[in-house]
Amino acid sequence: MITAILFLLSGPMVASATVVDRIAAQVDDQLVLSSDVRLEERLSTLDPSPSPFWSADHKTAMERLIDAAMIRLAAGDIDIYQPSDTDVNARRLAVRERVGDTDWTLFLVQMGQTEPSLNTVLRRRMIVERYLGRNNQTDKADPQAWLATCNDMVEQLQARSRVRRIELQSQP
Repeated sequence: MITAILFLLSGPMVASATVVDRIAAQVDDQLVLSSDVRLEERLSTLDPSPSPFWSADHKTAMERLIDAAMIRLAAGDIDIYQPSDTDVNARRLAVRERVGDTDWTLFLVQMGQTEPSLNTVLRRRMIVERYLGRNNQTDKADPQAWLATCNDMVEQLQARSRVRRIELQSQP
């Protein structure tokens, strides 16, 4: 206790803040963080998604994440859209294979992820894929037409969702 008092009396305390992450957008009650956007940029090349929705050529990473948040809101907790743990783990292992075992830990650290948190991200991606796969009846053999239908679906969802983009403030 005396040490704590001496510490407090030893001089003025200088408070400092360190930015850990920033909110890039809000879709209803779901947040899209800057770190989510960085991870999406990497996953668009690493995740073997069967859906053209997640392609790096389909919109920007931020736009894909905003659209995905609206789609997940529409999907809710409906069982048919929920992937099994086995499917999610298989997807993570596929990403790990693409990253390479020697770079895997570095990848997780750089992306601010752990294997369980990456599973959560991949599960969310798979929910979007399942929702779009079930509700988009356009032939996937024509990715442009399929994505156009997806964009139409997202437009309809926008009418039911509140989307707020937060511009990054420049640092003084």
